[in-house]
Amino acid sequence: MSRSSSPAFSTPQRGTDDLLAAMDEDTPTVPIARARKRARTQGGSSSDEDDDILPTTNVVPGRNDIDEVRRIGAALGLRGEQVTQALSPSLLGAVLILQMHALEKRLVAAAAAAKPDWKPKDDKNLMTNINAYAIAILLSPRLSAYKGDVAKDILMDILEKNPEYIPVGTFKSHAERLKLLAVVGAALTQMRSNIKKAIEASLGVDKKDHKKNPLPPAEHNNIFELCQVLVKGTQCSVTIELCARVALMRANYDKTEKMWNKLDAELDRLRKAANGDVRKLNRAFRRALDNDRNGHGNPADYTLPAESVHVGEVQAVVDSTIDGVAMDKASSLPGEADDENAGAGEAV
Repeated sequence: MSRSSSPAFSTPQRGTDDLLAAMDEDTPTVPIARARKRARTQGGSSSDEDDDILPTTNVVPGRNDIDEVRRIGAALGLRGEQVTQALSPSLLGAVLILQMHALEKRLVAAAAAAKPDWKPKDDKNLMTNINAYAIAILLSPRLSAYKGDVAKDILMDILEKNPEYIPVGTFKSHAERLKLLAVVGAALTQMRSNIKKAIEASLGVDKKDHKKNPLPPAEHNNIFELCQVLVKGTQCSVTIELCARVALMRANYDKTEKMWNKLDAELDRLRKAANGDVRKLNRAFRRALDNDRNGHGNPADYTLPAESVHVGEVQAVVDSTIDGVAMDKASSLPGEADDENAGAGEAV
């Protein structure tokens, strides 16, 4: 006698509830076992008639079993997909799977608890990297804003792509990411303070008494000297673009904490006025550089750097990241080949 066919059980891919609902469908047809022949009698007769029918069927858990699997999974604190993996014709097998997941969860939690609390600021190598990128970002002629999230987002993006000295999983953990973000913000704040102090020193501003008159313009550090001070100890280079950007910084110098807000507002105003015309923006930066050269120090004492100055690896990474991340960039490239910008790298 032939067996009746039984529909194959399939696992829908639409979540736990769909899988559980599938288990409430009609039970597959019970296949009939092959018949057994009777033992030969004393009379030698035998019969091909069916004797005991031995039914064979797949054990399909009922609703109570499914509810029990769900209850155990919830009690063990497992996720939905982990419960889904336990859907098996055998409730015992399902419970074993759930218990294995629970054991794994406890082991992971124990490992996390045993790991010491990560403090980014205590890692000297990491802080060296953060500080190197922070100053390079603030000295990049491509940076569109100095306050707010722009610089922080750029630095976090760089660290995520270059996670040396950063524990695995930091950027997937909200709490750990916040720790790193706090350190990044503090580093940028410190670097802004260092830049402002260098500008103050270039003007001869008294650090203890800002009310005192600064040095006369002829005794100020010229723009090249100021930029050399800013890049000292960093992996940045003095370029004509940097000179133009720092000239704009010095033009917006303010003794108060509003200096950087003023500078950001000025950058925004220039970009809007240029309306996407790079040459117009370049002319504005060139004018800022010319004004600085004429207003601070003696322009005959130095030569502006050539336009082809090589930048270091850190600065190259920063500039590339800014180009990729910042949609609205402030460009300070005064070496554009037009009449007003001609001779930008020449001695004056």
